[in-house]
Amino acid sequence: MSQSLEELFKQRDADAAAANRAVREARDANPDDPRLPDMERDADRAGAARDAALAALQAVRPVDESIRDRLRRLNVRVTTRDLNFLIDKDVAAYGELRHANRNEAERILTKARSQFITTDRFYIGETHGFILDGVLPVAGQAKSWLFYAYGTGDGVVRVAKRYSVAAQEDYEREVKAAETIGQHASIVQVEASFRHNGFGYIIMPFFPRSASDLLSVCKPPATVPRSITRSIGEAVANALLFMHEKNICHCDVKPANIMLTDHREMLPVLVDLGSAVRSGDALVEQTVSFALDFQTPHAVPELDWTCLGSTICMLLGLEIQDATRRSMVNMLRFIQDPAAHLAINCLENNVARLRQNVAPPP
Repeated sequence: MSQSLEELFKQRDADAAAANRAVREARDANPDDPRLPDMERDADRAGAARDAALAALQAVRPVDESIRDRLRRLNVRVTTRDLNFLIDKDVAAYGELRHANRNEAERILTKARSQFITTDRFYIGETHGFILDGVLPVAGQAKSWLFYAYGTGDGVVRVAKRYSVAAQEDYEREVKAAETIGQHASIVQVEASFRHNGFGYIIMPFFPRSASDLLSVCKPPATVPRSITRSIGEAVANALLFMHEKNICHCDVKPANIMLTDHREMLPVLVDLGSAVRSGDALVEQTVSFALDFQTPHAVPELDWTCLGSTICMLLGLEIQDATRRSMVNMLRFIQDPAAHLAINCLENNVARLRQNVAPPP
């Protein structure tokens, strides 16, 4: 019965709102409209019907209805975190929820969420030394978000990667991969990692641009300078050799995951270890187009070399869509440049020659 009265009240409320809106629109259009008296009487009757429906609903509604039951009945989506915040931090807002309609409840909870985020922000700053700021507009982050983060001690801008509550296994895997790999000049370094309120946070250096940005600037017929292409290729190749020695495969090498420092030499740094797993383990993430015709369900070094080879091809201005490793190698042989030779060694999985020709990072 309570539910039917609820529906009746909603209908009467909508009817009253429509009747009042019709009166306003008619009065604005023509204050002397002869229909106005009848329309106003209809609006009054609609208002009275709404008030009667509300009184009937309140008469049968349990006096001791809990806030959680009320929000459930109003079909307002709410998390335990929202309620806990209101109960612990904002008694006034908690009391308002007991009598709020759906719109009011959603407004109160929206405000509560924003306050909770602010509380998180300063707690993390005080506890871990990093103040989270705005979201980085980075596409393709399905399980995590990237935020600007400032060191409370040095003020240096960094990046905070926040894994969702449902993606804690991914968070643990990335942290473990970073620990296993260790320090390398061309592999992103994790400065801190911690959990807070179910989220996993990873603090890393901030880089102003990526190799993908170079591609967006150097559109055909212009191409990325070959000296820069070679520098990027050699640095990432050295990083992969280092990772593979630790039995870790990156599994998602592509221009967007190669960042460039703000120094004059633009030292390339391989980032996003979220896809990195031990060699032989099942793949968790992969940008298929950079693997060309190489298909594998497991992480193997050859996948990394194929993706680096196709990345170098893109930087050289070659189209990789629908290409195979053999077709790319055939095109690269017409380019007399060390970057093209490096790409060939990658696509042919010639690790021995890569070890001979790739210089260690500075």
